[in-house]
Amino acid sequence: MPGPVSRAALQAYVDGASPPLPDEEDIDTIIAGLAIALPRKKDTAQTDGVKLDIYATALADVPLVDLRAAADAMIKTARFFPTVAEIRAAASKAGGPRSARIARAQLMIMRHDRDWTAPVAPADAVDVRGAVRETLAAHPSKR
Repeated sequence: MPGPVSRAALQAYVDGASPPLPDEEDIDTIIAGLAIALPRKKDTAQTDGVKLDIYATALADVPLVDLRAAADAMIKTARFFPTVAEIRAAASKAGGPRSARIARAQLMIMRHDRDWTAPVAPADAVDVRGAVRETLAAHPSKR
């Protein structure tokens, strides 16, 4: 179980481990790259704009590094332009190890908060032998 110093280090790791989220321009650039690289259904300009807005809204909570890794993987493996679900699945694979490390660190923090107690100082320790000696000396059979 981690002590207070280790808990502080774990908390600093958890606080700094979340990568930045993409803005709409980042998502537009990534989707445009996918649209150029992969065959897709021909849509009107108006429909393309609406689809781009839907992708931007649906992917706004995916970390930027995971989104870029997902786009790279999709370009290498997908046969057609991916759906939002396919992009999210590929991003989940890319960010999975980081998410697991963060979850383990959060679990260790929780264990510290739940179970850790400060060690007993020698001055506060009970003199067990002295207490037993006094108890036995006070017993009526010893008088």
